[in-house]
Amino acid sequence: MHAQKQGEIRTDLAADDIPRFLVMDIADLALPGTTPSMRARFMTLLFDSLNPVSASPPPPAHAEEDSMMVGGEGFFRKRCR
Repeated sequence: MHAQKQGEIRTDLAADDIPRFLVMDIADLALPGTTPSMRARFMTLLFDSLNPVSASPPPPAHAEEDSMMVGGEGFFRKRCR
């Protein structure tokens, strides 16, 4: 990713992570009673989590967990090929 090379987002962000970020964002927007200030707070937290300056290493993804994902092979991994 260009932004990773520029140091704008964390280097350990993978293509498989992006659909999950979008799902988290959509889920927040769909919750009843979500106010504009709550949306702004969540978006700030979401984008700050991509910042490499304060990033903590994420836990590793374990291959054996893939079988528990939709479709056995991993829904998003299968779709991104």
